[in-house]
Amino acid sequence: MKELVQVTYASNKDEIDRRETVSLLKASEVIKCDNLSIITWDYEDNIKIDNNNNIKCVPLWKWLLKI
Repeated sequence: MKELVQVTYASNKDEIDRRETVSLLKASEVIKCDNLSIITWDYEDNIKIDNNNNIKCVPLWKWLLKI
C-alpha cells in the first residue's frame, strides 16, 4: 500500500473532523502504511499528530493534477 487517503469537504483545519484523522491513524496501524493524506476542498498543510504520524492535507485540485 503506497498511500492511505481520506476525503473531506473541509476548507480549513478547524473543519477537519477528528473522525477523519482517527480513521486514518487506525488504518495506518493495521495496514502498516505511513503515507497519510486528507483530500480537502482547498486546504493545504501538514497535521502533526505525534512524533511518528503526520497527515498531509491536499486540496482536491492539486491531488487531481498528480494522478
